[in-house]
Amino acid sequence: MTLSDAQRKILLAVIMQASKSEAEIARDLGMRMHTVRRTIQMFLERKIFIQRSAFVNPFVLGLTHHSTLLSLPLGSQKHYLKFRHILANIEGAVAVIEHGGAHQLELRTYTNSLWHLQNIFDAIAKEFEYPFRIHESLTILEHEFPGLSPWNPLPKEQRIFGYGPLPGRSEAIQLDERDHAILSTLCNSKYMSWNQVAREVSMPTSSLTYRIAHLEKLGVIQGHYYVVDVRMFNDLPILLQVSSRALKVEDRNAIKNFCRLHPKVAWMSILFGSLSAEMLVRVQSHEEARSIISDMSNQFLGTIDSVYMTAPLKFFKWSDYPFKKHMPFLVV
Repeated sequence: MTLSDAQRKILLAVIMQASKSEAEIARDLGMRMHTVRRTIQMFLERKIFIQRSAFVNPFVLGLTHHSTLLSLPLGSQKHYLKFRHILANIEGAVAVIEHGGAHQLELRTYTNSLWHLQNIFDAIAKEFEYPFRIHESLTILEHEFPGLSPWNPLPKEQRIFGYGPLPGRSEAIQLDERDHAILSTLCNSKYMSWNQVAREVSMPTSSLTYRIAHLEKLGVIQGHYYVVDVRMFNDLPILLQVSSRALKVEDRNAIKNFCRLHPKVAWMSILFGSLSAEMLVRVQSHEEARSIISDMSNQFLGTIDSVYMTAPLKFFKWSDYPFKKHMPFLVV
C-alpha cells in the first residue's frame, strides 16, 4: 500500500503518541482536524491500525510475563484451528502467535504465579481432548518496542516503550474496579475518543483523564500507541531468537542498544530460559533478515552462541491488558 505525503506524516505523528487528540495532531502538523480524523479512520478501516492500545507494565501490577511454545504433533487442520481458538480466548492471554505456519503456536500470558500458569494449561487440557505438546515456557524479563513505525524509527524519546521491574518498588500497586475497566477498554477496543471511552466505562471525561494521568504517574501506563499491521506495507514480520550460555548485564545492555538503533527491529525481549533474547524484525525478504543476523554475529562474536530465524509470523490475538473481568490481581 502506498501513502500520500500527508497520510505518511499523520501516521508517523500518531503511531507512538496515540493519546494525542485529533486537534493536537492537526495543530502540530498544520493540517485541518477533519483531514486528520478522516485519515485515522481510513487507517482503521483498511486495517493498517489494528487497534489503539495503552502500554501497560505488568511488573507494576505484581505480574510476570510468560511465553510458552506449543504444538499439535499429530493434529489435523480442524483440530489445530480449534486449539488456536481456545488459546485466544483464555483469560490472561496477551497474544497468540503462529510461528512459520508449521502448526506451532506461541501463547503469551500475564500470571501472578507458576501455579496460575499450570492451572491455565490444565484448563486447556480439559477443554481440548487431543494431545498437545508444551515445548518450553520462558519468562520475559524485559520487553521494549524500539521501532513500531514501518519506516525509519522515530526520535528515541518518542519510540522507546518498555517494561521490566521498576527499581525501588517491592509491592504491587492495587487498582480498583474502575481502573481495571479503563485499562481493559484502552487496550482491547478500536479507536475511540476520550469522550467515547468515558461513556464506555460510565464516568465523566474529566474523571477519566485524571485517572489515566494517575496511572501514567504510577508507571502502570507507560505510553499509548497504535498496533500496526506491517504486512500492509509489504514487510515480513520475522522472529530472531538469540541463544547464549550466559549473558552478563553489559551483554544484555549491548543487545538492547543494538535493537534500539536498528531501523528494522520492531520489538525486543530479554528472556529467562534456554533463550536469552528475541527480536521481531520487519524486512522485505528472508535475505534481509539474514543480513541482520550477520550484523549481530559480527558485533557479538563470542557472546551469542546462535540465532534462530522463524518466519513468517501471524498474530491471532494481541492485547497489552488481557483481563476483561475486573478481578483483583493478587488472588489466584
